Amino acid sequence: MEEEPLCGIRRHNISHIIAHIVKMENDTLNGSTYSKLNKTVLDKAKPMWGKILIYVYEDGAIPYDIGLDVEKSMGERYSSKNVTDGFNNFQADLAIIDLFRTFPGRTFHPDEADFFVVPYPHASHCLQLNMMKGWIRECRHISRSTIKKMINGLMYYKGNEKKHVFINSMEVWQSHSHIRNVPLSINYGPRLNEGGYHIVVPYLSDDQSVQPSAVKKRGEQWWLRPRELSLAYFFGLENPKMRQNFRKYRRFFFDEVRQNWTSPYLGKQLPYVVESLDSQQQLPSSYFNAIYKHSVFCPTLPGDGPTQKRFFDVIAMGCIPVVLAFETDMSSQSKTSWHAPGGHPVEYSLPFAKHSTSISTENEIDYDSFVVKIKEVGEMRETLESLFRNHSEIQRLQLNLMKNAQYFLYGIGDDSHLYEDAFAKIVQSLEYYKNEMLLNEATA
Repeated sequence: MEEEPLCGIRRHNISHIIAHIVKMENDTLNGSTYSKLNKTVLDKAKPMWGKILIYVYEDGAIPYDIGLDVEKSMGERYSSKNVTDGFNNFQADLAIIDLFRTFPGRTFHPDEADFFVVPYPHASHCLQLNMMKGWIRECRHISRSTIKKMINGLMYYKGNEKKHVFINSMEVWQSHSHIRNVPLSINYGPRLNEGGYHIVVPYLSDDQSVQPSAVKKRGEQWWLRPRELSLAYFFGLENPKMRQNFRKYRRFFFDEVRQNWTSPYLGKQLPYVVESLDSQQQLPSSYFNAIYKHSVFCPTLPGDGPTQKRFFDVIAMGCIPVVLAFETDMSSQSKTSWHAPGGHPVEYSLPFAKHSTSISTENEIDYDSFVVKIKEVGEMRETLESLFRNHSEIQRLQLNLMKNAQYFLYGIGDDSHLYEDAFAKIVQSLEYYKNEMLLNEATA
């Protein structure tokens, strides 16, 4: 048996397996899709995912230093860096802005527009300043006057406030209050009962191997194939900058495995790996994705916010997410939070969720169909062992992953606007907002 490092638990010598997996997957890594961003409206695609017209403000409408300059400098960073360092969690804004610019339903006539997209990359702007000045909560290093000036400069804003779409690829509570409370925004959630209307979207993975076209080519057998690992979990421990320690359940699970998982295997003699990572370890995201791809289950225990990029990464790799399900008294259909006791409900925390009333019922995502839920970390092993004895149930979960995975991926470049992907879901959400929210308000 391999000696356990202080930061990791491998009760079986699987170093050779991991080395083989990572080398094999890195040999097929094609780099970042950020090199494929463009500003040309795609004639080949059809606006098949929504019957709306969108006006995107021209480049000059946003001050250069917080608009195009941020897009250029941060786009170069995103294109050249394949490291999980926290900053790449918020890079979706540039891709979403590009997708709106190239959307086949884009109009250059504001008088016929259903929505007005503001190409201000708030998350990337905030991160750019964080890199220079250090982390400041709620992006307070961006002055209120800067944001007010930008909004006041939008020619068609007055009278159309609720039709203006702001792109904010951060958790709501991390963003500047003046962006958090605009009437309509796209963000990582959770939806709050304050300020404006929030459309919750997934994090972005810019790995070309998980572009929608690549995922669509996977056959059913890819999703049902045997794996080399039963479980893989990589995580950071407590964040001293957070007022509440939501990550404590990661430590609880780590201790549970160390103390009570005496067998080196789960299921049919499959080894597992559980490792904590400190802030100095900057491994490429391809390292984790490679291991997720070869694992059956991937815990996604609570992080600082109700959602985390890892949840979407493991889905894209065909690994079944395992979450802690807490009761919450917040008003909701599910009465369940996957973040904390009394926390934000699932339907207000995850993109396009069932019962979220943010998208039409036929386009909702049923997370219960592919996620394993436990009430406490001590139930993890027993629950997974039971599933390993029920192969048909594992296959059901894997096939539902196959059905839903593309909804969490953004088609970029040659994949733009060709698949029912995350951006298509955004368009569907805007169409729902137009037909249900704005129309009801107009007729009230």
